[in-house]
Amino acid sequence: MTELSNPARSRALLIGAHSFTDPDLEPLPAVARNLDRLAELLRDFLAGGDGILATDKADLADGDICTVGGAFPDAVDSAGTFIKDYKKAGYKTPYGPFGGYAYDATLALIHAFKSVHVSPLGTTVPSTKRESLRAVVGDVDFDGAMGKVRFDANGDVLSPVVTVYRMSGGSWKAVKA
Repeated sequence: MTELSNPARSRALLIGAHSFTDPDLEPLPAVARNLDRLAELLRDFLAGGDGILATDKADLADGDICTVGGAFPDAVDSAGTFIKDYKKAGYKTPYGPFGGYAYDATLALIHAFKSVHVSPLGTTVPSTKRESLRAVVGDVDFDGAMGKVRFDANGDVLSPVVTVYRMSGGSWKAVKA
């Protein structure tokens, strides 16, 4: 059995068997090697999704990693105007990792509303325009704060970004590929 260097930080349970008490069952050295390698990977850091970005940093340690669907606006050259305008507006809440994407999503809807001649300022979308709106929002194509905004036939973005961050010195730093 492989011992964790700091069991209090362990967030994973690794179960596997590579040797048996039954003499009719042969040992499995390949499984033993794979379990040892996996235990080594899990030993000294926490890995998670974007939810741990907001985790109390006291629970985190240097080397912990997380993935974020997207990138912080600060890391994207095309977000400069968005950042400047956001700061100028004086919002008390930071734009965070998803502010640029929320801005681009809103612009995509505004483009779609305009293309079907419906005011985005109205309280409801006329029922005769709803299917048209749904169809054209998938056809938007513009340069947004976070880059090119386009969708495939399933409504997924055509240029998805995933960023890996590593905790270092008490703050998240993007890992360079």
